[in-house]
Amino acid sequence: IKKQELLSIAAPLSSAVCNRYSVRFATILGSVVCTLGVLLSAFVPDIYYLYFTYSILGGLGRAFTYSPGLVIVGEYFNNRRGLAVGLATSGVGLGSFTFPPIVEMMFNEYGFSGTFLILSAVTANFFVCGALFRPLELHRQLMAGDR
Repeated sequence: IKKQELLSIAAPLSSAVCNRYSVRFATILGSVVCTLGVLLSAFVPDIYYLYFTYSILGGLGRAFTYSPGLVIVGEYFNNRRGLAVGLATSGVGLGSFTFPPIVEMMFNEYGFSGTFLILSAVTANFFVCGALFRPLELHRQLMAGDR
C-alpha cells in the first residue's frame, strides 16, 4: 500500500473521529499510533514486520494527523484561507523533498535501529501539534476576558 492510498483509505475514518470527538483528539490519537509504529520499527526482526509497523501503523497515524491539520487551518483562517491551506500543504511537499536525504544520512551514521529511534522522536512532535489545536471558542472566551 502506498502512502497516498493509505491516506485515502484512512481519511474517512479520520474524519469520523474528528466529527465524533475533536480535531485535537484525532491528532493526538494519530500521533500515538504513528510514534508507536515508528518506534516498533526500530526493533523488528525482518522486513515483513517492518511492513506492518512502519507502513500500516505509521501511515495510519500520519493519516490521522494530516487531515485534522488541514481542517484546523481551515477553521482558524477566514481571510486568505486558500493561502493558509496552500502553505500548510506545501510543507508536506517540502518535507517529502528534504527528508529522504536526511534519513539516508542517518542510516549511514546511526544504523537501522538508531535511525528509527530518532524518527520516532521526530514523529512524537505530533503530540505538540495536537496539544496546540485549541477550539476557537476557547480563544474567543480568553480574549473576551482580557477586555
